[in-house]
Amino acid sequence: MLLLIVPRRFVHLTRQRWQQLRPRIKFPEPAGEHALAGTSTTVLRDLPVTANLTKDVLLYSFDKKPFFTYMTIFGALQLIFWGQMAFLNIEMYKRQQRRLLAASPAAAPAVSSSSTDASPLNENAKETKTTAAVLDTEEDNRWYVKYLQKVGMMGAKYPAALGITYLLIGCAITYGTWFFALRSVHMLVLLKGGRNVSVTTFGPFGRLRAFTVPLSQMTSSSSRTSLSGYMRLKVKNRISYFLMDKRGVFHNPQLFDVTAGLSRRIS
Repeated sequence: MLLLIVPRRFVHLTRQRWQQLRPRIKFPEPAGEHALAGTSTTVLRDLPVTANLTKDVLLYSFDKKPFFTYMTIFGALQLIFWGQMAFLNIEMYKRQQRRLLAASPAAAPAVSSSSTDASPLNENAKETKTTAAVLDTEEDNRWYVKYLQKVGMMGAKYPAALGITYLLIGCAITYGTWFFALRSVHMLVLLKGGRNVSVTTFGPFGRLRAFTVPLSQMTSSSSRTSLSGYMRLKVKNRISYFLMDKRGVFHNPQLFDVTAGLSRRIS
């Protein structure tokens, strides 16, 4: 009997000790006026939180305006540069055609062969030509010289195609930089009433672009606490995703999680 009583007593004392030391777990309170005022109460449903908002609430902000300003300026300069390259390619082709016409046998003056062969200047010119030919053959083995020669041959053969290629490269760089700026979120504001969201994005040359969208037409494809560097927001009838850099500031993280950060089905 003693062996049976001692373990029961030990178990009883262990349970009492555990009741004293265990942390007190506070369960979330139902959504009410305190939740609407922006307290840290955890709320699991979207509608009670946002139904009675009396003012606009800033959810997210990301201040990188100088970076996107310089990036869009760089994209515009790339368009100018590659457009100039296309123009110079066509101009060089025209000048080459003029030189070929000017150097044709019909336009060249007749020179006696005996006088030119005997002159010492002509012998020096032949020596320089042979040394230049040797240097050209040595440099032709380099890969970048061969590549430039192929590009030059293609430009001489298809000048319009090479000019269009230059323009396409410039347009692609400009479109990529500007589109990335227009899809990067600068500020996210939950408007009064909790049914609409104001989205402010960056734009070309340091300008900002803002629009308002209903909360039911916005969905998030990733969580705020995920390991990726960006959050992707999808808005109905908008091309591609809007990117939120997680290095920005989430001013009301819990309110963001139950409003703009939710994954919804957009009909």
